[in-house]
Amino acid sequence: MKPLKLTMSAFGSYGKETVIDFTNVDHGLFLITGDTGAGKTTIFDGITFAIYGETSGGKRDGKMMRSQYASPADETFVELTFSYRGEVYTVRRSPEYMREKKRGSGLVKAAATVELTLPDGTAFRGKMKETDKKLCEIMGIDREQFTQIAMIAQGDFLRLLHAKSEDRKKIFSTIFHTGLYRKVEEELWEKRKELKEKIGGTGERMRAHVQGIQVPELVDGLEEIAAAREQLVGIRKEENPDISAVREILELFLTVDLEQLSHLERPLTEVEEQCGRLLEKRGLAKSDNDILESYEKAKLQLVEKSCVEQNYREQKRLLERSERAYQVKGYADRAVQAKKLADTAGRSVEAARRCVEEAKSILENHNGAAFFKEPERYSQQESNSFISEWKADLKNLEALEKKKMELDRQETQLRKAEENCQRKAEQLEKHLIVMAKSREHYGILQERFLCEQAGILAKERLIPGAPCPVCGSIEHPAPAVLPEDAVTELQVKEAQNAWERTRSECERMSLALQGEKSRLEEARAQIERTRLDIPEKLKEKKEAIASAVSAAERFVAERGNFEKKQTEYLHVKENWKLAEQESLAARKEAGFEEEADYLEAISRWKTRSELADQKRENEQYFSELHGIRTAVQTLKEQSEGKEYTNLSALDEELDGWKKKQSELLTKKETVSALKMSHEKLLKTLDAEEKEYSGLLEEFLLYDGLWQAAGGKIKGQVRMDFETYVQRMYFEKILAAANRRFLTFTDGKMKLKNRPVEEMGLVGASGLDLNVYVMATGKERDVKTLSGGESFLASLALALGLSDVVQSQAGSIRLESMFVDEGFGALDDGTRDQAMKVLNDLAGDDRLVGIISHVNALKDGIERKLTVTRGLQGSAVSWN
Repeated sequence: MKPLKLTMSAFGSYGKETVIDFTNVDHGLFLITGDTGAGKTTIFDGITFAIYGETSGGKRDGKMMRSQYASPADETFVELTFSYRGEVYTVRRSPEYMREKKRGSGLVKAAATVELTLPDGTAFRGKMKETDKKLCEIMGIDREQFTQIAMIAQGDFLRLLHAKSEDRKKIFSTIFHTGLYRKVEEELWEKRKELKEKIGGTGERMRAHVQGIQVPELVDGLEEIAAAREQLVGIRKEENPDISAVREILELFLTVDLEQLSHLERPLTEVEEQCGRLLEKRGLAKSDNDILESYEKAKLQLVEKSCVEQNYREQKRLLERSERAYQVKGYADRAVQAKKLADTAGRSVEAARRCVEEAKSILENHNGAAFFKEPERYSQQESNSFISEWKADLKNLEALEKKKMELDRQETQLRKAEENCQRKAEQLEKHLIVMAKSREHYGILQERFLCEQAGILAKERLIPGAPCPVCGSIEHPAPAVLPEDAVTELQVKEAQNAWERTRSECERMSLALQGEKSRLEEARAQIERTRLDIPEKLKEKKEAIASAVSAAERFVAERGNFEKKQTEYLHVKENWKLAEQESLAARKEAGFEEEADYLEAISRWKTRSELADQKRENEQYFSELHGIRTAVQTLKEQSEGKEYTNLSALDEELDGWKKKQSELLTKKETVSALKMSHEKLLKTLDAEEKEYSGLLEEFLLYDGLWQAAGGKIKGQVRMDFETYVQRMYFEKILAAANRRFLTFTDGKMKLKNRPVEEMGLVGASGLDLNVYVMATGKERDVKTLSGGESFLASLALALGLSDVVQSQAGSIRLESMFVDEGFGALDDGTRDQAMKVLNDLAGDDRLVGIISHVNALKDGIERKLTVTRGLQGSAVSWN
């Protein structure tokens, strides 16, 4: 990460918006200098707060960074634009603070916010926690790690140097992505835990199976059963039961089950055979009893049924007579219907005749043609011919009526044109008046102009002593005087032009008016000539002919309808006569000489459906009677030689045998269920025991791997798999750090990872740090270093970590480093060596910023950012 621009507003000691442009110091060393308390460290706080939402020292959160110099209306925020791996990001963050209300007076709490702009210019969409996580993903490290390897804040020089092994492990896990090895340990633990739970579950199921074993009843002569029962009671009390012993007990129980089932087969067969014999005997007796009872019932039914046989025979005769009557009913109904149709047709003929008489009466009111006087003497074709001629006359009258309407429309337009012509004549009169006035004005001006020529001549030509151009006299005793309002020749010319224009316009209007009047007079004459062709009382004539045509058409239609109705009536009347003859013939053929006999037979049942129902009932009676007589005869034959048997004694004996059968079956089912239970338990215990052994073997394997990976083997150093891998990275970091530390100490000391054999057996270890002193050839804890030595060791360690981190493919790029104080504890020589190392570290692409009060640094570092303190807060400037 390399800062490009930092903007702070109402943040810390910066009351107003302050912008620091780092693009002028793209690489190399630069110094941040200023008085104590001016706000130098606040610059580091601003960078760290923008990225992580906390200050560089971690002692102040964003809520505490509201500037005391800010007014209530000022917004508190930090905006940082930085580059990372060639991509440019911008993050703007505001802490929670009290601001002035936008409406009204007083203060209101402003919520903390963060906005991240990605390299493509789009805003990252996410809440604050999601944005913070995204920034950590971009940086690759969290705030704690950032302040230990990239921004060493004031008072934090010794944190990385004096960190515990466990703390270094967390830093290295994030930087070098060694969490994979920790995950191996975690997955081994999860697998071990899973296997342990499965082993417990399998053991619990086996104990449950042992508790659920059903013990068979004691059998005489089998003392082994009693001993097995006692042994099973003891096994059930054990936490880990002996499955082999349980299997032997189950096999003994299963043997007893099979013997008991074998002993039950013979008595059960005997009981079943006896029950079968009794059931067969009872069935035969029951069949004989049923036949004898049925014979007695059938005889009683026959007596009851025979009592009404004569009534049903009489009903059958009447039903047959009524059925013949219903066969004739169709002919009678058709005759009645035909008569109704004839009567209706007769009434229609009479109504049509009256309509003809009414139409004829209306027609006789029209005169002028023989047809109207005697229309009935003309045929249909001749009548239509007369009507067509009148319709033609009617069309001619309608055409004349349209022509008259057109003439009326033309006359209306003509009147409008005449009115327009009259308005033009009035306009011409007005123009003639204007022309006369114009002519008069021109004459007056011309006359004045001619009269005033003498004055013009006297004014322009008469010169004392010179001859007069008119009379030749050289004396001019009384020359004419030109008045002040004398008419000019131009005025006369303009008046003449105005008069001529007006006259020309009047002549044009007069000619146009005369032409239009001639056209209008011709149009009116044409309209009058056309009206002579239109007869008077056109509308009355048209209405008269239309009424006559309507009356004639109605008469012709009514006469045609009458003739049609009369023809239909004759046809329907003939059908009626035929239907009457057919009905009479059918009635006599059915045996009804008199109509009264037919009517009496047909009225006995209201509908043919009722007749059919009664017929079916009659037929059913005789069918049932026949069936009963047949059954009596059959049962009589079947009952010969049979006697009634009492079934109670047989039923009592059968119940006794069935009870014995039920008891034996119940006992067999109980023993069979017990046998199946013992067989199932044997198979289940075999499977469970096999599964338990396999799980136990697998658990011991994973347990050993987990203890080895987690550094939990008793009697050995507690160093887990991840720490073991991180030691290789730590050795690389120390090698890179010692290249600087040896330079800082003139080759007197170097940093070393504490050997494994010196680690304790309690607590996490593996990343502990010692310092090796060349003069003594011994190692000691880094905490024994002096203040200056500790600063140099911390700086060397941070630089070494930076080198290793950047050397890893695809890992974190630390393109800048910031150091806050610490150089004051160094002597001049050591300080010069440290500065040389930092200069070499910066090179051509890395930026290293230092906060220091040491004057020697001010003289040795060319680029400086000076922080000054004022009444309105801090300000910065590059020099």
